[in-house]
Amino acid sequence: MKMTITPLELFTKHEFKIARGGNQSWEHLVVQLEHDGRVGRGEVSATAYYGETAATARAALAAWEPLLPTDPWDLEGFERRGAARLGWNRAA
Repeated sequence: MKMTITPLELFTKHEFKIARGGNQSWEHLVVQLEHDGRVGRGEVSATAYYGETAATARAALAAWEPLLPTDPWDLEGFERRGAARLGWNRAA
């Protein structure tokens, strides 16, 4: 299985505000997994509430990449390996 990570910076026309603050741009990541010609994509939206940034999310994904299964249906095995590697990470 192959993982590709692409940065994605999003901008809003108006500042988005909530009780903890506001922002007009966000750094996200697009994650693509490929296996036997099939592709799945997902978005990573790092949340400061959990102490995450795009950089820490990228580092977590890099730590997980060697643990990706050769069998894409081995979800339980991947979850066990991932928890052992990043179980301390609340956002993971």
